Amino acid sequence: MEQKLQMDERDAVDNFRLVKGQLILLQDNIYERLLKTAYPSDCLALYIHYRYETKQQASNNICAPTEDIAKALKWSLTKVRRIKKLLKAIGLIGDVISWEKGRIKKNYVKVNYEFEY
Repeated sequence: MEQKLQMDERDAVDNFRLVKGQLILLQDNIYERLLKTAYPSDCLALYIHYRYETKQQASNNICAPTEDIAKALKWSLTKVRRIKKLLKAIGLIGDVISWEKGRIKKNYVKVNYEFEY
């Protein structure tokens, strides 16, 4: 029997502390979703980079400015935004906005992942 479990943020932080410094794993169902996009290799590269950042920051809500991503992957800002939009469309990432006094305080990227048991 197969059951999918969406991890909440606390579980994600605890699990990433356990595996910090180890492999960046990718479930086959996520890999298959990435392959169905218009730019599969670019989507894979960006998603893997986001997963790397979740390990570094010990959270699935990561601070990952577009400029920093473009520099790390040696991409243009336009390309990062285009691929980020594709990852959002297939549900692998999302935006988290922190507000303070009616103004945006901080933008985060929420990296989604599923584990099958």
